[in-house]
Amino acid sequence: MIFLSLLIICGFNGWPIIGQSFLNAILRTEYTALTQISSSLIRLTVSLLLIYLGYGFVGLMMGYVVAGLTTSILMLAFPINILKKLGARFSISLESIKDSVEAGIVTWIPNLLTLIGQWVGVLGLFSMIGVVETGLYFVAFTMTSVIMSIPQSILILSFPSISGMGNGRKKAMSRTVKISTSLMAPIAFFLILYPSTIPEFLGRTYVGASDLIRILSLGYLVSPINAGYIYYAYAIGNYRDVLIAGLAGTIPRLLLYPFMISLHEDVGAAITFSMGNITTLLMVVICAQRKNYGLQFKQYLKIIIIPIGISTMLMFFKIDWIIGLVSLSTSYIIYGRLRIITKEDLREIGESLISKEILEKLYPYLRPLLLIIYGS
Repeated sequence: MIFLSLLIICGFNGWPIIGQSFLNAILRTEYTALTQISSSLIRLTVSLLLIYLGYGFVGLMMGYVVAGLTTSILMLAFPINILKKLGARFSISLESIKDSVEAGIVTWIPNLLTLIGQWVGVLGLFSMIGVVETGLYFVAFTMTSVIMSIPQSILILSFPSISGMGNGRKKAMSRTVKISTSLMAPIAFFLILYPSTIPEFLGRTYVGASDLIRILSLGYLVSPINAGYIYYAYAIGNYRDVLIAGLAGTIPRLLLYPFMISLHEDVGAAITFSMGNITTLLMVVICAQRKNYGLQFKQYLKIIIIPIGISTMLMFFKIDWIIGLVSLSTSYIIYGRLRIITKEDLREIGESLISKEILEKLYPYLRPLLLIIYGS
């Protein structure tokens, strides 16, 4: 109850969502990006540090509390500062309220079910198996979701810009999915190949979470494709497909959790969660064909084949994880040299996430990195 109260006080309520929606609506997504990245990194850092220091569950929950507090402060401070500069006044529009409810209800239902689908696995393990298995799954799920949330945030942050386009939404979303996948793939394959790296840092107690991290990371590999179509459908007002895709991932999870947990315990919970991403993909393929939306599977395969090849060599020669991390990081250079990810892709994505003025200020600092990636 103490932790629940802290989570509520520290921002797990309405105003961070309102602040983010406001920033997205006026296309100041650089503030949303800063908040999301800061919150994810703080949650991961605080949780891992306190667990390493021996605080266990308390340390893990404090990571959530501090991250929630960070989100609340930033999502309150940024909009207030902008509104003061704009000298804004507020009014009520019944038509706007109607549009908001219509657009919101189709995401509220699958989002609610998605949260249920995520946490039923934890609750099912606790009630059916035991505390140890529940803790290992919770740690694995938290680590994997936080690490994967950083590349996935590109899709979320680019949505307002794509939604406001009159033409070119498909091309813009395809580019966003490509960038998100290229960022995620080397990270995912590192976790698949070296799943025990982070648990070993925390202590021998958590090494049992290694297989769970591997399974969950495999499931995340298709998430950019799923999210890309869902955000595209939402941008064009096709709320039916948004709802269908959301339900396609959640309902199978809810049905399979009891069966898989009883048979395979925490591994069964991880498999079930990852299978939800696969069932979502199957529904996305069907919906995308009806809307003539190309999912660009060839492009997706080009991106993931590179870390797959590197991972295969690392596994064959049994290379240490530090060299493995460096080797998989070279995937980003290969993407640039083969022009799988072009400078134009980066520029377009950059301008959709942050203002052109800020991007120009950042360019001198990013230029050395671009020279390494592209060679010119």
